[in-house]
Amino acid sequence: MKFRVFLFVLALSVQNIAIAGLDEANAAYDKNDYASALKEFKPLALLGNAVAQNKLGVMYSAGRGVQKDDNQAADWFRKAAEQGNSRGQFNLGVMYATGRGVP
Repeated sequence: MKFRVFLFVLALSVQNIAIAGLDEANAAYDKNDYASALKEFKPLALLGNAVAQNKLGVMYSAGRGVQKDDNQAADWFRKAAEQGNSRGQFNLGVMYATGRGVP
């Protein structure tokens, strides 16, 4: 039982860190500081944060802070979309509609 409580508390603290990182990443992105935004979004996206995954897709799609790469953009949009992120779903749909980064 103590182990379950520990895991629950750990999960909550990781979630709070992720939210803080997301706020910092969005603030950097909004200031066109794409290098800082990338440093914040990437680890969150790799941990499975759908909002960060979608934002990385946007960055790759537009070439903001990274080299423009439609394949990478579609991959990140797909990861976000598969988690039910509506922006990721929309953006992936646009990639399919325009034939960018997808078969």
